[in-house]
Amino acid sequence: MRYLRACLIITSVFLLTISHISCKVKSNQSDTVSMKKDSETEQTYTDSFAYCKAVGNINSPDSRYVGPKVPEVIASVGYKRFLKYLKAHL
Repeated sequence: MRYLRACLIITSVFLLTISHISCKVKSNQSDTVSMKKDSETEQTYTDSFAYCKAVGNINSPDSRYVGPKVPEVIASVGYKRFLKYLKAHL
């Protein structure tokens, strides 16, 4: 039971880490992007950081993002925190 509870907590921490790191809004006004009409050709992004910079902070990626669901950089940071948590609590 203790192991199951630890796994649930660790999974929650991992998912929160991914969601907080993936898209951050910059306060610099020069980074704002104007919205295009649907008739215009939309640019697609495979790099999650370039995508976040272009569209700002949104709840989930739209059709313009064609990269991996969880970027390798984000997953590795979350995994390292996951291992650190396991070492500290188990």
